[in-house]
Amino acid sequence: MTRDAILILGMHRSGTSALARSVALCGPALPKRLMVGNGDNEAGFWEPREIVAIHEEALAAAGSRWDDILAIDPAWFESDTAGRIRHRLAEALAADYEDAAQFVIKDPRLCRLLPLWLPLFAELGIKPHVIIPLRHPLEVARSLAIRDKFETDRSLMLWLRYLLDAERSSRDLPRFFMTFDTLLADPVTCLTMLAAAIDLSWHHAPSSLAHDLSGFLLPRRRHHLVDGFDDAHLQKNNPLVAAAWAHACAMAREGGSADLALFDRIATRLAAGEAVFARAIRGLQSEIADARCDAQQARTQLSATLRSRSWRITSPLRKFGINMASLRDMTGL
Repeated sequence: MTRDAILILGMHRSGTSALARSVALCGPALPKRLMVGNGDNEAGFWEPREIVAIHEEALAAAGSRWDDILAIDPAWFESDTAGRIRHRLAEALAADYEDAAQFVIKDPRLCRLLPLWLPLFAELGIKPHVIIPLRHPLEVARSLAIRDKFETDRSLMLWLRYLLDAERSSRDLPRFFMTFDTLLADPVTCLTMLAAAIDLSWHHAPSSLAHDLSGFLLPRRRHHLVDGFDDAHLQKNNPLVAAAWAHACAMAREGGSADLALFDRIATRLAAGEAVFARAIRGLQSEIADARCDAQQARTQLSATLRSRSWRITSPLRKFGINMASLRDMTGL
């Protein structure tokens, strides 16, 4: 019996969590070991915790990381290291989904790592079905600015890298492009069209789930909306991202039938730039990562100090010192 894996290939902060929850309501199994939600996503991430951890290791082994804007060397996916990681993914897959006939895997890193999975699916007799959710790149950038303090241009290029990798590696698979706006506006129709487009039959008809879907696809969870001025600004300052966004939206409107040559031309231009600047970019990304790590350690140490018993005990002394300094300022002594 062929099993169906529904793969959500979407950039971080693109509505992938809402989509995973929506798809799961239709019947496909979620992983048994879910990542815990937090303040960044109050409704939950719906990601397989162990698989995400393996994905992080895979990116590191390939000389990359989740926020790397550079391409992964295609040869790495044929390496012995990739083979060993693939074996671990097979074990995690069995533990999280057992023998489920339909299941959903959601992790934005899948956009970069789908070539790692495809031989595994073929070996296990699993048929992959791809959903590519789209959210305006400036909305993604604004969300990343709040969560990760990323500057806009970096986030836009990261959005482009994820889209190009997801699109290129999924071309031979049944797939469906959809916008986050479409899911929020009419989830029942969206999920119905999705199933037809990627040759799936839901266990639960979306029409029977309207109340449940509306219960968590809440407008208040939609932030960072863009307008016409933002689109004009994007076109002027990053025409490659603007072109990719417009073409991806056309793919969503036309059922994935739009010409793919534009994506190839954009990828070719990026590759030409990387050939010149990759080493410098990688060095800068490493410096940024180190600085973020140092800042996090400093925050952790400060938090521990502020919670410590010695800090509480010495509070009167600090207040006394502050008061004495104020008195000196007032009296000039």
